[in-house]
Amino acid sequence: GVILLAETEELARKVKRAFQTRAVKKTYRALVFGAPRNTKETWTDSLRVEKRGDVKRAVTNRHAIATNAPSSAITEMRLLKRSKEGVSLLELEPQTGKMHQLRVQCARRDLPIVGDATYGDFRSNREFAKVTGSKRLFLHAMTLELELVMDGETLSFHAEAPLPEEFGWF
Repeated sequence: GVILLAETEELARKVKRAFQTRAVKKTYRALVFGAPRNTKETWTDSLRVEKRGDVKRAVTNRHAIATNAPSSAITEMRLLKRSKEGVSLLELEPQTGKMHQLRVQCARRDLPIVGDATYGDFRSNREFAKVTGSKRLFLHAMTLELELVMDGETLSFHAEAPLPEEFGWF
């Protein structure tokens, strides 16, 4: 998937600020078990991070403890393809950037991402791995876009990463 690195500290600060102000547009592809009810949906959930020892896990508000306030996680979902085998390809565009946001939001809607060992459908993951030979998480950072002003000049950045071969069977 797409990875963003900054060459200078000044650029890194500007990129960080762009993420904080939601000025970065990101799109993902996810292979999920099941199919969404609609071809397009806006998902809004309250998420918070729960820490148990060294393990951090994002949880939805229905599991939240009152002492730790949740925060909104918003994602635009679009169904790209549905297979007769019970798997769907989704385009996900997070409007917020919470930890494990896409994985939790998919799982909460009974659309666990294929290969997700934390929030996924473990039995289906094992069966999928047997059939395809792939144990990877089928969540792919497809595109990233942002604009930054540097020395009075607006710089546009667009990166795209093609789908990995493992998505090809679909």
